[in-house]
Amino acid sequence: MTTLRWTWPMMFVAWCAAVLFPSALLRADGFPPLTGKELALVLQTTDHPALNEPFLRRVQTRVETMLRVLLGEDARLTWPDAPPLGRWLRDHSLDQLTAENCRQFGLDQAEKTLILRVSLSRDGYELSAVEYDRHFDTLDRVHSTRVGQRDLVGDALGRLTLRCWTPVGELVTRRGNAWVVRYGEWSQLSRLPEWSRLKRGAVLQLVREVQTADGIRQKPRTDQFLTLQSLTPDDAECELAMPEGAGSNWFQYLGHAQARYLVRRLSPTSGELVARAVFKDSLTPREGCEVSVSERLQGAKQPAGLTGIAGELRLPATSTGVLFVSVQFRDQVRTKACFPGITPNPVLFQFDHEDPLDELDSELTGAEDHLRDAVATLNDLVRQINEATKLNDVSRMQALLKEAERANELNAMRKSADALKQKDAASGNQRTDRVRRLLADIVQAQQQTNLDQFRQATTAVQINVLKEQIAAAYKDNHWQDAEQLLQ
Repeated sequence: MTTLRWTWPMMFVAWCAAVLFPSALLRADGFPPLTGKELALVLQTTDHPALNEPFLRRVQTRVETMLRVLLGEDARLTWPDAPPLGRWLRDHSLDQLTAENCRQFGLDQAEKTLILRVSLSRDGYELSAVEYDRHFDTLDRVHSTRVGQRDLVGDALGRLTLRCWTPVGELVTRRGNAWVVRYGEWSQLSRLPEWSRLKRGAVLQLVREVQTADGIRQKPRTDQFLTLQSLTPDDAECELAMPEGAGSNWFQYLGHAQARYLVRRLSPTSGELVARAVFKDSLTPREGCEVSVSERLQGAKQPAGLTGIAGELRLPATSTGVLFVSVQFRDQVRTKACFPGITPNPVLFQFDHEDPLDELDSELTGAEDHLRDAVATLNDLVRQINEATKLNDVSRMQALLKEAERANELNAMRKSADALKQKDAASGNQRTDRVRRLLADIVQAQQQTNLDQFRQATTAVQINVLKEQIAAAYKDNHWQDAEQLLQ
């Protein structure tokens, strides 16, 4: 098998080229080219006599052949060794690998690094693969499979490698309502959609790059995506997952010489989403908002539940791709496009105040619920402290007392209630009775959960226990022990 490996002379020549002719590594517009054809393939295996060098060479040859069919014969494929990664994988799995680890282990020397792992168990050959992209500094999700026959390992690992390889295209213009994306090797990618996975319905992430005095600034979108609709002989036509909001100017640099818009194909990942409803001005959580989910913007919405006290609802994990999450507060409905694993949690839905008292009512409800939960927690701790006191269990009493001190938020609640009193005065004292009840409940809770008395009780129990230990030591003529206890 003919494979290219980085030798010290080759690395020195590449370094000299980068230093002496830096413009050769950039496009005419100053952006680095992203062909996806410069790949470092790192093969890691577990120790097993069946995973010998001749077998692994055949596997490498098959993987390389399949990649060249998709990428072309001019693809630059190397098989570097990665001892730091190998040592790390002795105690970790590929699922635990991070982009930071890839940089630490020197896996950022090529445009893309595909990490392949082969292990053998009683259940067959376990194959895993994951892609690290140097330009975006991202590590995609791990793809895994299992095969039983030895002669199928090469094909299976090749297909897994193709699933991991992520083509990067550039959004170049609009054609009517379509957004036009072009790829460097479009004829090959479009000819093999099952391998490139660039076919109708594919989800693409948008990344804007702008040249500034400090270098290239990247801004990925996590709330908007492109979906591939049709393939033409020269490019791909896509549409936005949902219309851009009024006043959005994210695409304002499209066509500018000092900006470019890149797209990355996304693979569905199984991840949770958390919807959070808040008021726009204060970001105060809004409880009781109805949350629904749909796989299509205009599709039937599936009710998911109501937001809780913190204004949040956790949605079940799914791996269907783009999800449209809608949250409704009274007559206001907010919808966002989300992609599990890309869209950060919590997904924020902001609502306007329909009534000037909405925010005050919401804050009062939150404060009342918070107080009720805090009192319940403190009462339970007080009960446990009393039980420990009856048993003269000093260590248990001390531990519970510390826990109660950490859980005691009554002083902070009192300050928050005072702030609500001022806000009520500013709104015309329309919630005065409710604010007074809240303050009275806080004061009562402070009186009933006076931790000083428990500190004193703990000290008293300590003294009594010490007295008993000293008396027992004198009774048994253990004078030295008694003297130590007295000290």
